[in-house]
Amino acid sequence: MITRNAKNILVADDSEFFRVKLEYILNEAGHMTKVVDSGRQVIELLKRRGDAFDLLMVDLLMPEISGYEVLEWMKEQAPSFALPVLAVTGESEPDNEGKAPLLDELKNLGAAGLMTKALSPNEIIHIVNSLLFHDKGWVREFRAPVSLPVECAAADFSTTINLLNLSEGGLFLQLPREVEAGAALELRFSLPGAAASLSLGGEVRWYTPCSGEDHFFSGAGVAFDSVSADDRKRLKSFVEERLKRLGCEE
Repeated sequence: MITRNAKNILVADDSEFFRVKLEYILNEAGHMTKVVDSGRQVIELLKRRGDAFDLLMVDLLMPEISGYEVLEWMKEQAPSFALPVLAVTGESEPDNEGKAPLLDELKNLGAAGLMTKALSPNEIIHIVNSLLFHDKGWVREFRAPVSLPVECAAADFSTTINLLNLSEGGLFLQLPREVEAGAALELRFSLPGAAASLSLGGEVRWYTPCSGEDHFFSGAGVAFDSVSADDRKRLKSFVEERLKRLGCEE
């Protein structure tokens, strides 16, 4: 979840609470941020330092100059500004029928994606990194962000923790203690809506150390040792549905 390839992200939102939240989450994930509170500031910054940013995250509804108007201005200036734009809405997540027309409208204006403010930190970072690192295969790895409790047992400990993302072949666990690469884990968790739980063995491939008690993304990357055909099908279906809901499917 934490990148060593830091990017510069411009965040525009008139809500101080959400600006601070996004700045903290993005910085924790390894990125650098510049936050502003209006569309007017976005335009002024892009005029002066348009090549300084790798991504713009802009709230759609702001006073004076809205996110929609920022997108319209950037489209008029094309190809001067090539950075991707992630539109942000404070509305609760719409269903697929309600979401598609809005996303289509935004993409016609040049936006690369849409996210709601109700998303969890790992969902936000997944969407951000899918835009920043798409050419490096971030999306093609089909890792779906999800927060689920996992019963985790190793040779020297047993605990219940959260997983932060999941794929057919492995997951990322929010482990508060260091584990060595190669350590064997026994994992048990249930997918939302599933009647039966999954019991899988895994091997730790890497560990990201903690930088504090509130660190969102400290933990271990785990590869499953073996997965039955039925379990792989369940995992694949769940991951694809999650990515589709977040607008990250290929």
